Amino acid sequence: MAPYEIGEHVRLLFDVKSDGTVQGRKRGEMLLNAGAEGYVKGRGNFLMDEVIYDIHFVKEDIIIGCREKELALFDKPWSPAAFSMGDNVVAAFDLISRGALLAEAGAHGTVTAVLSHPARGYVFEVKFEGADGLCLLTEVQIKRPEQAF
Repeated sequence: MAPYEIGEHVRLLFDVKSDGTVQGRKRGEMLLNAGAEGYVKGRGNFLMDEVIYDIHFVKEDIIIGCREKELALFDKPWSPAAFSMGDNVVAAFDLISRGALLAEAGAHGTVTAVLSHPARGYVFEVKFEGADGLCLLTEVQIKRPEQAF
């Protein structure tokens, strides 16, 4: 059984930008903010293994395809993520994993993805300047540049 049924009231967990498939909207243009509410109008598959839900956002009068991980039932408790994809951030303190320094306190980075984790809330994928890889961090590990030190 699919997690969301037709007619269910849902909430968007993340900001949604146009991927270029929305008529009249440019690629990268902001379509909806996290917290927007809508109703499941239909569902289908993408690449045969991922369910995409057609969500009618009534207030905005737009229907957008959303993945399961981008949605939650409207009546479940919710709070917005502290950061969005593309936000500039700084490391709140030295970030160390397995004895290796990933980023020094104050290092600048960019949020490349926002993930919803059932036990931890939101987790942010961050690419720090000069670093080879990406870091998965919670909001206590990063700050906005204007809040740093």
